[in-house]
Order: sequence, then C-alpha cells, then structure tokens
Amino acid sequence: MEILHISSLYRHDNRHPAGGNEYHLFHKSTMNTTQNRFRFYRRRLLALLGCPALPEPVQADIEPTVRCNLRCPSCQHSRWSRNVPDMPLTLFRHVLDSFPDLRNIKLQGMGEPLLNRHCIAMITEAAGRNIAVKIYTNGTQFSPENIEALVGSGVQEVFVSCDHHHPETLRKMRPGLDFTDYMRGVSAFTRQAAGSRISVAAWALASRELLDDFDTFRQFVQYLGLSRLYVQCAITSWGANQTVENFPSLEEKNSVKNGIETTFLHTNLFSRETPCPWPFYHTYISAEGKVLPCCILSDPARRPLGDLTRIPFHRIWNSRRYFDFRKAISSGNIWEECRNCYRKRMPS
Repeated sequence: MEILHISSLYRHDNRHPAGGNEYHLFHKSTMNTTQNRFRFYRRRLLALLGCPALPEPVQADIEPTVRCNLRCPSCQHSRWSRNVPDMPLTLFRHVLDSFPDLRNIKLQGMGEPLLNRHCIAMITEAAGRNIAVKIYTNGTQFSPENIEALVGSGVQEVFVSCDHHHPETLRKMRPGLDFTDYMRGVSAFTRQAAGSRISVAAWALASRELLDDFDTFRQFVQYLGLSRLYVQCAITSWGANQTVENFPSLEEKNSVKNGIETTFLHTNLFSRETPCPWPFYHTYISAEGKVLPCCILSDPARRPLGDLTRIPFHRIWNSRRYFDFRKAISSGNIWEECRNCYRKRMPS
C-alpha cells in the first residue's frame, strides 16, 4: 500500500489562496489542555512516521437545517427529496466541542438557517466561545422578533441574498418570495444593525437579467440599507456534470459606485496551481451530523466522510477517506463531482 508523506500534501502552499501562513496557524494550536497537547504531539509523531495526519481545521460550515421556504432554480434544494430534522442545539454543542481550535463558522447549508428555531441560540453559543459567526440568509425571516434576537446574538457577519430589483424577475429567481415583505424585513434589519458591530452585505448570483440593468440594481441595494455587494459569477451545479453560469470578464468591474462597494467573485473556481482548500483547511457538517467534503458536495448520499454522532472528528479528519480526498486534490486526479469547480478540465 502506498504511503504519501504528509509534506507532499503541502507542496502547493506557497501558491495556495490560503497561503502558507494558514498552515503555520494550525501548528500554533492552543496548548492549554492535556487533550490539545496529546493531539498536537500525536500529529507530530504521525507526520514523522510518514502517516497522513493534519491538524484539525479552524473553520467550518455548519448546516442548521435542510428546510427552505423558497424553491430557487439555481439551488439543488429544489431538485432533491432530502428530509431530515433540524440540527438540535445539543448536536450543535457537540460539534463545537469536537473542534478544539475552531475560530470561525458559517451557519449555512441547503436550507434557510433562520428556520431552525435554535439558530439564534447557536450563534450565541458559538460567540460565547469566542468563535466568529457569519450567516447567509434569503432575507425572508426578518420578523421584528428575529431582528432583535439576531442583532443581540453576537453574530459578526450577515449576508443577505439579493438577486434582482424587479419584483417579477426576483419572484422567478426566488419562487415563494413575497417581494414587499422581503423589502420591509431587510430594510428593518439593516436599520437596526446599523447601530451595532454587525457587518451586513448583499450577496447576488450573476445573471443576464441582473447585468442588463446593474446600476439600477445597485440603487436598489442601497435603498435596502446595504453598502456592500458581492456578486458570485460562477455557479456550479452541486457535483452534477454541468455549470449553470459563468461570467469570467466581470472581475474587472469591481468598484465603488453610488456608495455601494461591489466585488465580483471568481474565487470558487480552482486550478492545479491553486487547488481547492477544503480538504486541508475547512470542513462541512450537515444537519444530521455527517462530515462532508464541502459546501457544494453537501448531500450526505454522495461523498460522506464520516458521522460525527458516532466517531470523534479528529479520527474522521485523519481517516483514509479524508486522506484519499486530499491525495486526489494534491495529485490533480480530482473526483468527478469536483471538476465543475475548476477553471480547466482536470485529468481523470
């Protein structure tokens, strides 16, 4: 059986989007507990033996729920029948306990996180552990009660989906959305969040309809009380064999106009020189506690890497499955499901 030395997993570090500093950050793990010291020296020993071992990530995506009140054509949620209970608060605490060095989490999955009645409590729990929390929401759950609770929860960043300024066009993009309620709720949230330390931004998916009248859209974003806008230009198809849209020329249009700071994002497309960082630096935890490759391959039926309700995370993270995942990325022989996230077709 071939053994790949741990050092070979980092041969792209100097050219990696995350950079070499992130690797060194992991090795400066807190050493204030016996458990952390044991894990640190275990990793060092395994590395010396040439065995696959990596320090556990400091960042994780956690999926509070798979439920959503919208049926957006660009989302895999509208094309699957996955039906599992919302993540309970006890499981969320177990997830946090499993990551001794966790510093950042994103509360988002294939559902609307605020539909989980424990979502605010999850944010508060994580913030109380000095973990930075950001949340992505479709903007439909900003009731007065949710707004007050969210502003006081300790969340650091809130990204609100906002894909168009015309009511009919937005309803087609976001079936099930009430445009008037959406505008009222988002505007109320941004007004209340303005007096806090919360960073709030709009997140849009690039489309022909959006780009045809982009200046008007920016004015709409400003009307909602948002001063930052991120436009995702490449939309992958969740491991399926196609790419929904790609707008490669828009990166040059980054600008500040009408008080709106606009950034066009292509960073979700990788290459052999800048490989996907997920198997090395990040992880994704589903609502039922499954450990999954990334936020794109977020269906437990496709490529599950372990079950956090049965196996400790440090064993999953340094398991043969995860090691094979890293080896595939490092060698360029990526999984079929990963190919749509790469700029060029990779070898099989």
